[in-house]
Amino acid sequence: MVDAARSLNMNLSATLDELIPKIEIK
Repeated sequence: MVDAARSLNMNLSATLDELIPKIEIK
């Protein structure tokens, strides 16, 4: 369970890191 939560959290963080710069550019 903990490993799954960590991988999900890492995936969310990576997605946000990719989305935030795009939003700021616009």
